[in-house]
Amino acid sequence: MSPRGKRVAAVICNWNKKDYLLGCLESVIGQTLRAHPPAQSGNFIKSDVLTELDVFVVDNASTDGSAESVANTYGDSVTLIRNAVNRGGAGGFNDGIREALRSNRDYDYLVLLDNDVQLDSRAIDELVNFMESTHNAAMAGSKIYSMSNPGTLQEFGAGLDWEHATIAPHKKGYSETVHGALVANIETDYVPACASIVRRSAIEKCGAMEESYFIYWDDIEWAWRMRRFGYSIFVVASSLVWHHMGTSNKKNLAPTYYFWRNRVRFFKKYGGRTSMYALFLDAYTALFTCGVFEKTNTSAILSQALADGLNDVGGRRDFEDGMVLNLDTPKNFLAIYAEEDLPKLNYVNVGHVILDASTLDVPGRLDVYTDRYGNVLPALQAIAFKADFDKHREEYINVTLNKCGFK
Repeated sequence: MSPRGKRVAAVICNWNKKDYLLGCLESVIGQTLRAHPPAQSGNFIKSDVLTELDVFVVDNASTDGSAESVANTYGDSVTLIRNAVNRGGAGGFNDGIREALRSNRDYDYLVLLDNDVQLDSRAIDELVNFMESTHNAAMAGSKIYSMSNPGTLQEFGAGLDWEHATIAPHKKGYSETVHGALVANIETDYVPACASIVRRSAIEKCGAMEESYFIYWDDIEWAWRMRRFGYSIFVVASSLVWHHMGTSNKKNLAPTYYFWRNRVRFFKKYGGRTSMYALFLDAYTALFTCGVFEKTNTSAILSQALADGLNDVGGRRDFEDGMVLNLDTPKNFLAIYAEEDLPKLNYVNVGHVILDASTLDVPGRLDVYTDRYGNVLPALQAIAFKADFDKHREEYINVTLNKCGFK
């Protein structure tokens, strides 16, 4: 009897992105799946086998006609799972994984895809080939390019920076057009679930994604859990995808809540005092900056996220307790200048307009700090705020550390 092919289930999680979803599906359906090299097994050589690919779409209660469009376009060739409520990325992916694993198809691998990615014609095949030759790999991710800047990398996996309680994406912003293509696979701490392959046996051993994260840090926690079980995580340079990355244009503060809440939960569980100190320094900086720029909505959301994270509150939050998700309009400190002074302003880009305040105005020049967060603050005010920031910093951090058991 001839050996069966390597069976792969592609799971796409969707919420209200019909057009992106249809583009993603087209690129998945169009995958080129080739014969894999023979694999040595004891004294026997396995014959070449072709990958068999099935597609599952999990729709998280979209209201834009996503599910109907998939059903009308693809019919029974795609397994469509319609959730009655939005179960987030973790819940949606898990629903697809469970449906695939309970089928009689006996899948070897599961490929997880966000609805706003598009795949090179051999992206999945390259992932399967890598996993077949790297038996300690639980998960591998594609090389992810920016959809709006196709020759520039959005992410090439990421490391966990325990000292600063954050993630450090590899090669983010790297231009292959300018500097040349990255061709070597790398081992890493995490690859995003937006374009990754997972070994079935690793899921059965380590468990599925942690649904209580809802969105953000769910794939990070999953990868780290697999590493703790002794598996490795890789990026496959020959598997190419392009990602729209919609979070760069967030429309409300819900992403801020989930990102901070789950960041706290992750490092409280897996990190130590050093990580938590760095995290609460970031939190204090964010809250202080919100106060300076009168960003009351952001401050309230961030405070709730920190409290929920420390109390290990998970799941979807409905924000029905008076919390306002509207983005704030920051206070305009340049309004203090007369119109004739505006040409004298000297803009100085710094890491953070308060933390990096260090110079005074010089005669005939008015220094104004700007940073990558979009903050704009005259130097004289920044220096005054920095003194107040430094005065209360350690008290806030130490009190918060004590609350969560880190003396």
